[in-house]
Amino acid sequence: MDSKIRLDYLKLIVTIILAAFGWIIGNHLKTEAEIRNEKRKLATEYLISSFRTFADASKRELNKETVIRMSDAIRDVQLFGSKELIRVTNKFVDTQFPNIEKLEKMNTNERDSIFNLPAHYDLNEIIQTLRDELREELNLEELIDNPNIRYIRHVDDVNY
Repeated sequence: MDSKIRLDYLKLIVTIILAAFGWIIGNHLKTEAEIRNEKRKLATEYLISSFRTFADASKRELNKETVIRMSDAIRDVQLFGSKELIRVTNKFVDTQFPNIEKLEKMNTNERDSIFNLPAHYDLNEIIQTLRDELREELNLEELIDNPNIRYIRHVDDVNY
């Protein structure tokens, strides 16, 4: 009889230990999943903002304000983007802004001249890569034929 009571206590203790261990593991996994989801949400929000910035700037004349906004978007891509997106963005920066590293050494007139850039930069490669990655992240339908981005541009001189 005494050994039966000990066995019952042992079963109870083992059950409590297993339940506690299961709760700890479950809680840890839930916390990790929540953190992972928050990181994904944050990255997605920044990349959507970058998408909008690049789409607004594409095929438009660049000015100082637009370049500053693009600089912020490029920074966010460097932090949150995939390797492919970073590669495409770096390619754009290296080809379109080859003197950007010299900016700190330039005087004001030289610095301002960097914003007198050729008009209508084509950012389609960056925009399409961003779009495809965001659609995948958001579980949206894949665009099989990967159509080009279409724009409707407002022109100040046109009467509607």
